[in-house]
Amino acid sequence: MGSPSSSDEEWGSAKILIHRFADLPSAVGQYTLSPEFTFNGHRWCIKVYPGGHTEARAGCLSLYLQHCSGGYATTAYEMSVLDKFQSIKHTMKSTRKIFRLDDSWGWKDFYPRDQILNQSTNMLDDNGTLAIVVSIKKDNTSPFVPNNPMSGLITSMFLDEETADVCFEVSTADVNVDDGDEA
Repeated sequence: MGSPSSSDEEWGSAKILIHRFADLPSAVGQYTLSPEFTFNGHRWCIKVYPGGHTEARAGCLSLYLQHCSGGYATTAYEMSVLDKFQSIKHTMKSTRKIFRLDDSWGWKDFYPRDQILNQSTNMLDDNGTLAIVVSIKKDNTSPFVPNNPMSGLITSMFLDEETADVCFEVSTADVNVDDGDEA
């Protein structure tokens, strides 16, 4: 697969194979998670609703990108379904989204299920496998953490016998705490 957008942006792609698609639970609201894949230091999977999300139009496949790592990720992404000849049949693109652990973003009305199951559309291979390609934009931005001069100042004050209010002395026999006041 080529780059989804302009050449000055970096994208990573993964092909997800959904085996025996026709046999997956197709009741509205039931989903299957794809195997996890890693991109840009984060773990991801695809949340596949073969019979559609609860808010989907009747008979539509729903697809969502789910963030499986701790922390946050901010990215744009797109998903495509391929036919059995590996040609793109349909693509949807997202705007930049913020993901937390287990957040998922996607499309409730991604593609009509009956068109996937119709043999004349050649969407499923001979084994009933649906191919989905997800492309995620590489996020080169790192979080801004300002330099804090207080940490160095406080550390130096703790290590200075003249300015330290508390002194810990550790020995194998006992622990003494000197709060600076004479008793």
